[in-house]
Amino acid sequence: MNMPSERATEPEFPPLTEVQLRRSIYVAVLLAFLLPPFIGGSLMGVVGFYPMPEFYLIFFSYSGAYVLAVMLAALILVPRLFRHIVALTTLPRAEAEARAQRVFARLPWQLLASVTIYSIFGALSADFSLEHLGYQQYTLRDHLYHQFGLIPVVLITAFPIFFFFVDRLGRYLGPRGISVTAVPLWVKLLMLGIVTPLLIDSLLIGYYYNRTGYFRLETGVLWFSLRALAAGGTWLAWRSLRQGAAPLAAFIASSPNSLAEPIRDGLAPLSLDELGELTARIGQLLGTIVENNHRLTAEVAQRQEAEGERDRLTSILEATTDIVSMADPQGNILYFNRAGRSMLGKETNTEMGIVIAELHPPWAADLIFKEGVPTAIRDGVWSGETAILGPDGREIPVSQVILSHKDALGTLLYLSTIMRDISERQDVQRRLEARDQ
Repeated sequence: MNMPSERATEPEFPPLTEVQLRRSIYVAVLLAFLLPPFIGGSLMGVVGFYPMPEFYLIFFSYSGAYVLAVMLAALILVPRLFRHIVALTTLPRAEAEARAQRVFARLPWQLLASVTIYSIFGALSADFSLEHLGYQQYTLRDHLYHQFGLIPVVLITAFPIFFFFVDRLGRYLGPRGISVTAVPLWVKLLMLGIVTPLLIDSLLIGYYYNRTGYFRLETGVLWFSLRALAAGGTWLAWRSLRQGAAPLAAFIASSPNSLAEPIRDGLAPLSLDELGELTARIGQLLGTIVENNHRLTAEVAQRQEAEGERDRLTSILEATTDIVSMADPQGNILYFNRAGRSMLGKETNTEMGIVIAELHPPWAADLIFKEGVPTAIRDGVWSGETAILGPDGREIPVSQVILSHKDALGTLLYLSTIMRDISERQDVQRRLEARDQ
């Protein structure tokens, strides 16, 4: 039987270390400064904006010096960007997320503006290089035409770099507890569904026009119709994505301290995709949490009620003049009420440290352990007249009731005893008997 490999159990997108993050930033910067001039410039050459293969000689002229100088300047700033990102993980979560949200909210536009400005002057340096090398002469109209042509090139080359950089940031910050929305899903869908094919078609139209010089009305109508279909399909895809994400969006917008029933019921999946499955799993997990919360709440209420009953019972026992005690099955005294402690000269129950036998004279202890306790264990209760020893060792006659307390399986938990001083009653009885004689 084939055993699953260790590699198969590794996550597809593991968290990044600081070393991997630094490497990713350098890669993103290098791609941002190499793809537009080399890949983008090649596309513009193929389309017809620049002569080919003479175009590649510009990198040994002004363009090469321009690309190298800007790229070196950008690489000098990379450590500062890296330290800024790493510093976010050292801040309290709320402060880190607020600062990251401010930075990343502007990040897409800052990157796009940087690449665009870099590409604008890159196109001008390419024009000057070709003129300096003697391959081409450009008018102002040609320079402007090249600027128009580099717009799709800039965006097409910038999108992959942007996605790469943001996703690598997510793999570093997310596992460290920093959650921000740098690129909403609708922006990604818009880029892939409308902008990218629009830019590619624009390049193809430029290629067609540069090669043939021919562009008729039906060409524009066809291009616009295809764009309308792309926009409609993207809107339907976005609507489907919103439908799948709607329960999660409602949950995210709810109070983080609330686990109310309506929120849990609202986490019913609305799509047949990974979002729907995720919604269902979160709903099940949240439902379990709510049920456990209800159970714990009920247990706490029952415990509080039991503690209230115990406190009320303790108040009654402390107020009564009868002596009330509790002992474990081994005969160790666990509790004496106020009357019992007063009789023994003790202030608290923790001062007891005595057993049942020590409370009674030998004859009474013998009666209790031979008759009282066995009867109470068997029948639940026993009553009789015994005696206890006062602080001075004097015997005090008492009427005594012993009760046994068992669990549901019949195991003895503890014994409780109620004793009442009958000294006066016996004195009265003796005086009556003496008078009758």
